[in-house]
Amino acid sequence: MEWRTLATELVEKVKGYGSPADGWKVVKEAKDVTVWSKPSDEWMGTVYKAAGEINADVETVFQFIDPSGSPDCLRNKWDKSIESRTIIEHIEKNLKLMHTVTRSGLGGLISSRDFVDLLVIVRNEEFLGTAVRSVSHQNCNVTSDAVRGVNYPSAIMCWRINSDPPRTRLVSVIQTDIGGMLPQSVVDQALPASQVQFFQSLKEALKEAGHLSDS
Repeated sequence: MEWRTLATELVEKVKGYGSPADGWKVVKEAKDVTVWSKPSDEWMGTVYKAAGEINADVETVFQFIDPSGSPDCLRNKWDKSIESRTIIEHIEKNLKLMHTVTRSGLGGLISSRDFVDLLVIVRNEEFLGTAVRSVSHQNCNVTSDAVRGVNYPSAIMCWRINSDPPRTRLVSVIQTDIGGMLPQSVVDQALPASQVQFFQSLKEALKEAGHLSDS
C-alpha cells in the first residue's frame, strides 16, 4: 500500500469538512462548542463536526492535541477517553501507524473499542492538525479485549484566527463505526457528547497549564 498517496487523499478529504458547507444540522450545543452532523459519503453512517474557538495560539493548542508522541505526549495526560495509544510504525516524519484503545463509555453501556489508524500530521499555512483513517496491520489483530472499530476520514484541525492575542478555531471531525450491536440512538448520543467532552477537557488542560487567555 502506498501510504503517502493514502495520506494525501485523507488530508484533502478532511480539509473539506473544516469549511462551511450545506447539509450540516446542529445536533448538540454547549458552552463555546457546537456539534453538527450529516450523512457520510464514506460509509452508511454519519459524520459529526464540532467547532469552537479557544483563546490560545495554534501552536500551543496543537501541542495539546497531537498524539504522535505517544505514549508520552501531552494529550495522553488529559484525554481520559483513551486507555492507551501506541505508535506501531513510523513511516516517515509526519506519517505513522497508531493503535488506540478507548475506555468504556456511557457508564459502561459502550465497552472498550480499539482502532488501527494511519495518522497524518498536517502543517500548512491554514491550519495545524491530525487526520486519521483506519487501516489493517499485521501486528494488530482483533482480540477479545476490545471491539474493533473503524475510523473513516476524521481529523482535529487547529485553524488560525488573526487576533491579538492569538486565538484558534478548533474543528473536530469524526465518522466512526464503533462496531458491536449498539442501537443507533446510543451512537447518536455518544459521539456528539464525546466531542463536547473533548473540547471541555482540552480547555481545562490549557487553563491548568497557564495557556488559556481571558479575552
